[in-house]
Amino acid sequence: MRQCRCEWLTFCVATADIPTGCTDQNLLTALTNRLLAVPAPGPPVVPPVPTVVVRAVLDVDVKYSGSTGESIQDWLQMVNRKALAENWVDGDKRRVAISSLFGKALTWQEEIGVNLIQWNDWINGIRGAFELQLTESQWQAMVEGRKQLPDESGSTYVLDKVKLCRRRAVPLTDAELIPFLIRGLLHPGIQSVMMGNPPISVNAFLIEIRRLESISDSPVGSSASKETEKIYEKTPEKTRSTDSLFQAMEALTSQVAVLTRTVNRLSSPDFLG
Repeated sequence: MRQCRCEWLTFCVATADIPTGCTDQNLLTALTNRLLAVPAPGPPVVPPVPTVVVRAVLDVDVKYSGSTGESIQDWLQMVNRKALAENWVDGDKRRVAISSLFGKALTWQEEIGVNLIQWNDWINGIRGAFELQLTESQWQAMVEGRKQLPDESGSTYVLDKVKLCRRRAVPLTDAELIPFLIRGLLHPGIQSVMMGNPPISVNAFLIEIRRLESISDSPVGSSASKETEKIYEKTPEKTRSTDSLFQAMEALTSQVAVLTRTVNRLSSPDFLG
């Protein structure tokens, strides 16, 4: 019995890291203190931070079916605007654009678009399938027919007409686009000011149209605008015909510039090579 007790105490000493040479009483006291000691606290357990998954989605009303009454440019502009605001990568843009398709556009995706994995290839494919290519005469008629409406602000008119102008087969520069915007303005007074000092860009045009409209909305500006319109109404028919001739010359000059650029491109070494 004594031997078993000694062996047990020896085991406890070895496992409790108690120095040898202690008496039985001291050994029991040390062992008891060791067993009753409060364990040292371990490192705090930090719960893992949950990963926030940001899902790229479009507004529910952004849809595209590929019908002739829709503008693929408007739809694509909304996709790109949301992508820029939320830092989407090309894969996000393609996935989100696909989620907004229905009708003929969705059928195109299931048959053709599914094989176009890269965003640029995909968007070029859908534009080639549904974007309406206008002839020059069709484009001219569409753009010249877009006039500012009586209750329409200048900014709304400009932004809408710019989209129409961008549908030309050969893109226009801002300088070439400005005369089309001026000719569609509703108020002769504002039109006259713009023709006298044409803005150099669409953004400058927007700033100027807002400034002129704010002047015409004031009591003094309103009366001045009416006087300008009266003067315009009293303008001889011969002068108006001259203005129409000037507009026709502008249109012809624009067409000549397009043809010149086309001929230069066709005769360039890069094209021929």
